[in-house]
Amino acid sequence: MNGVAFSDEQDIWWLETVGGHHWIARRVPEDHYVTMPNQLGIDSFDLDDAEGPGRDHLASPDLREFLTTHHLDLTQRDVDDAAPSVFNPRLAFGSHTDADHVYNTPRAWSMRRTLNPTSEDWDAGLPGASPDSDDLPWSRRPERLLTIEDVKDVLSSHYQGTVFDPYSARGTAAERTAFRPIGINRHNALAVLQIRPDLPPSHRAPQWVAYASLPFSTLIPMFTNVEQAPAYLTTTGANVSTDSFYWTHA
Repeated sequence: MNGVAFSDEQDIWWLETVGGHHWIARRVPEDHYVTMPNQLGIDSFDLDDAEGPGRDHLASPDLREFLTTHHLDLTQRDVDDAAPSVFNPRLAFGSHTDADHVYNTPRAWSMRRTLNPTSEDWDAGLPGASPDSDDLPWSRRPERLLTIEDVKDVLSSHYQGTVFDPYSARGTAAERTAFRPIGINRHNALAVLQIRPDLPPSHRAPQWVAYASLPFSTLIPMFTNVEQAPAYLTTTGANVSTDSFYWTHA
């Protein structure tokens, strides 16, 4: 509820509500992805840009005053930096609790481990590359171009390939239950929004949908301007049948 992505065929902006009826928004770099579990995550923000041209940063008009009045900026600076423009919103507004280290940061770590597999030694417990790291960067350039299947893969993650996988016998019982996975058996739906700039507006934006536990489900493309889905996608029936998408993938 604290983060919202806004996008069109040109840009993606990520907005965070940061308390006191204030908000910040940052444009996602052109060739980056963002991994954002249930916490605030923007880690660098330029107030001069937000108060001026707004090329990559936007915010409540009184955000600088809000930060000063309530002493929220915790960014370390040189003593002679009298009027700082760039600050770390994650330190000012975010959280880094023990609960985050079980519920949130491990999921961001798992996604980055998947999308940038050779960029770090993800399994060595190093600062900035460990499951309980508070300083995983807000956005990152992947090692290759990403696909819809990649998005489904990271949003179905259960720490496969690590000792933290609850569906594997690889780790100890304590390790397999240490972190909350993304692809958990309590999921009931997933939606992936795609905007394809090379196609007409009438069918530019499919919504890929999957139901049930995500590691064991399949995405199907739906068009939000089509009001009726084929019967094999919507009819469950009383009997199991391979004519039904529901029973084929349930």
